[in-house]
Amino acid sequence: MASNPAFNESTKPVWYLVQCKPREGFKATEQLVQQGFHCFHPTCTQLRKIGTERRWVTESLFPYYLFVRIKPYQSLSKVKYTRGVTRIVGFDGSPYQVSPSLVTAVMRQCQVLDTAEPEDFKAGDRVLITEGCFKDLKAIFKERRTNDRVVLLLNLINKEQAITIDDATIEPYRES
Repeated sequence: MASNPAFNESTKPVWYLVQCKPREGFKATEQLVQQGFHCFHPTCTQLRKIGTERRWVTESLFPYYLFVRIKPYQSLSKVKYTRGVTRIVGFDGSPYQVSPSLVTAVMRQCQVLDTAEPEDFKAGDRVLITEGCFKDLKAIFKERRTNDRVVLLLNLINKEQAITIDDATIEPYRES
């Protein structure tokens, strides 16, 4: 009988990739943890503008997906039929094991993303405007006015004009 790489005969826990229903990754993680499974839901925290406020929001790094570590005595069907779960990712009808080194690498990257400082611009930095009526225009960072407002120098009709905009609408300009 040929061995199936999806099933591990050893006593070591095995990682699987689980696909979740839309917007239910956090709920599925909560449900799986309550059932005794070890889950890793890759997330990152980002500053988002919600209405007129700026808030730190935790978002899925890979929407619809999370990792579940299953011990040999735990049932795969329990995972499959958990609220918020669509399926266990696999090939040819068999769930596929995910390398522990891949999961560890993603965990490390999530830690790096969560400890990264938000972009802090210095006078003279080139920026790209990402939203609003000046979207896709390049400008030069002049100064920060408040926690969330910045002054940019925008070249309009061969003259630099100072404009004040929300700092969430700019990013560093990187020439391609």
